[in-house]
Amino acid sequence: MVIVKLKIVKIENLNERLPIIVDDDGIPNDHLNTFIIQELRGQADATVKSNAYSLMHIARFADKVSISIQDEMCSSCLTKPTLFNALIIHLQEVAQSQTSNVVALHQKQVQPDYFDRRIDVCKKYFKYLYELGIAKRRSDDKNLIILDKTFNRLITKLDNRKLKDKTISTKTGLSKIEQTSLFMGLDNIGFFAWNKSTHIRNALMIHIYYATGVRKGELASLTIPNCHTKVRSPYIQTTQNVKHLDPRTEVPHEKTRERIIPISKQLAKQIDEYIIHRNQSKDAKRQPPFLFLSSHAPHLPLSMSGFSNVFSAIIDAIPSLNSLGPHKLRHTFFENLDRHMHKNNYDAAKKTKIKNLVGGWSPSSKTSENYEKLATEEQCVEVLTEFQSEQDGLFNLISEDIPF
Repeated sequence: MVIVKLKIVKIENLNERLPIIVDDDGIPNDHLNTFIIQELRGQADATVKSNAYSLMHIARFADKVSISIQDEMCSSCLTKPTLFNALIIHLQEVAQSQTSNVVALHQKQVQPDYFDRRIDVCKKYFKYLYELGIAKRRSDDKNLIILDKTFNRLITKLDNRKLKDKTISTKTGLSKIEQTSLFMGLDNIGFFAWNKSTHIRNALMIHIYYATGVRKGELASLTIPNCHTKVRSPYIQTTQNVKHLDPRTEVPHEKTRERIIPISKQLAKQIDEYIIHRNQSKDAKRQPPFLFLSSHAPHLPLSMSGFSNVFSAIIDAIPSLNSLGPHKLRHTFFENLDRHMHKNNYDAAKKTKIKNLVGGWSPSSKTSENYEKLATEEQCVEVLTEFQSEQDGLFNLISEDIPF
């Protein structure tokens, strides 16, 4: 079967849409789609779709070299060097359209992060096939020990080919000057050519990203009942939506842990003011209680592309912001948080505990370190400047005692 495309299908009675792999006649591949349903679902739609594309790329490799990967995982596990190397080369290549008759002489390569994600899908898919294979063998089969060692060697070889430890992430949040430029624009209705209601909505959206560090999917799935603005200490709650039917084609999902995030009374007031504007339309009132709705009738929940368009408009109006999005603001939040805790002398254990709770990571996670590069650089300059001043002072004292 020639694998040609993905098709998005809605799971009946669930707020979930899944990609399935079909051939050029639209016939699903049951084996690959079973893997998608059992092993890939449960993450953000965009992540599941990306992983399904990687799976499709792996299946094309099997077609290209005329092997059954399922048979390989039950026997030699790609131990033949030429086969394993061919797989790595294939994973590095940008996928070509199956309907194209053009063959590139110099195939383009995917970015390191995307290559590593393909490796991860490979490992998960191979493990799935391996476990299916050994489940059919007798428990006293003497070859099981040998096969297990062979499979584990394959997984180790795949891990060793990953590039993430060989590349340095350069992602940072907004500088202080960029933050000032952004909020000067948001404080000026008309600056971004939005009407008043749209400006109120978009400004609130940016403020929540900036003040809480939530992810795009978390904000897109935030509901009015989960905005607790009337209590003594206001907060928002990020949680997976299982109550309300979501009409969006791309349904947002929570990527990190469900959590409660405190907000200021000023931000709580801003949310309340927006909700009043949101509910002025009867169509809007009839929509599921997601906080952010489209500006256009019938005011459906704001699509994921709608969230992205807000940032595009800001970049167009402020050329100095050459990149801006939810992830950029998440970096900005954690850098600002780290600056605050450094200024107030929080110890390392307390800083990690707070960041992981707010970020939705496990208690022992070190992920926050990737989100505070600018703050770390500033602290490095501060420490080195003080250190070098001390060194200069010591050098001057020594120089005074040395006769020339």
